[in-house]
Amino acid sequence: MVDNRREIERRQFPRLVLEKSTNYRIVNDSRFYNGLVKNISAGGIKLLSFNFIPKDREVIIEVQLDYDFIKTNAVVAWVKQLSYSGRYEIGLKFIFQEENDTIASIDDAKGIVSKYVEGRLS
Repeated sequence: MVDNRREIERRQFPRLVLEKSTNYRIVNDSRFYNGLVKNISAGGIKLLSFNFIPKDREVIIEVQLDYDFIKTNAVVAWVKQLSYSGRYEIGLKFIFQEENDTIASIDDAKGIVSKYVEGRLS
């Protein structure tokens, strides 16, 4: 039997599919890891990594968006291990915190990501 129900889009912000290198570290861990941003929105990032990060763990992620650099905290919303590859897709939800962000305010951080995404979707 085929289910013809439409899947409801739960995303609050439009997302942009891309492949961009990134660095991140798990909070309370001094090591930096490399990853690949698979998509981005003002709400978060889909990260591809060889490192497993448990759900609800907080990370600090750095992303270069053209001329703007974002360094902010995010929390792991979901993790999916990719079959036969040893890699993980990780959903990160931004938790902008002024004391840790490299830009002036929470609104500025969301604005930079939103502008970047919307500029490429239009």
